Amino acid sequence: MPANDPKLIRGGRALAKALGVSHTAVLGWLKDDRWTFGPGPWPAKLIGPIEAWRQRYLAPDPNTTPPASAGDEAPSRKQNLEDLPLERRVSILLKREKIETEKLNRQIKLGKLHDVEDCRRRRLKQIHAQKQDLLGFADSLPASIDPPTKALVHAQMLKLLRRWASAPANADG
Repeated sequence: MPANDPKLIRGGRALAKALGVSHTAVLGWLKDDRWTFGPGPWPAKLIGPIEAWRQRYLAPDPNTTPPASAGDEAPSRKQNLEDLPLERRVSILLKREKIETEKLNRQIKLGKLHDVEDCRRRRLKQIHAQKQDLLGFADSLPASIDPPTKALVHAQMLKLLRRWASAPANADG
């Protein structure tokens, strides 16, 4: 096309004027990953396809859209991930993965996450120590207490330990 072709739209301001939008909006579109019309200049015949692109990918201008009534649903700016170009989808998925990894690392640093086997071993040591203390209590009763009473205390301690062992562990372990 010749350099002075009147059917060419040169620059973001001229395209904005042709579409009836602000030039800052057009400059934003040019940076959008979904923009497929190139950096310009644009033939005038692309006004229709650009308008169709705008309708498909962009939310309506809130300054020109009438306010929603009580029964209407508000327009959503969210898009399905599948509707985005492959490069954009991959970028979003990688960012989400990085965020999840950072959350996990933060929880590990705060001590909220730990090795399950270490926790289980520590808990079993605690239970065993408490068991020995309780059973030792029954055996440490004074010699003046007769052996059947000691055996009864020992049996009650075992019963209590079995009840504790069958109860679910606290969430703080």
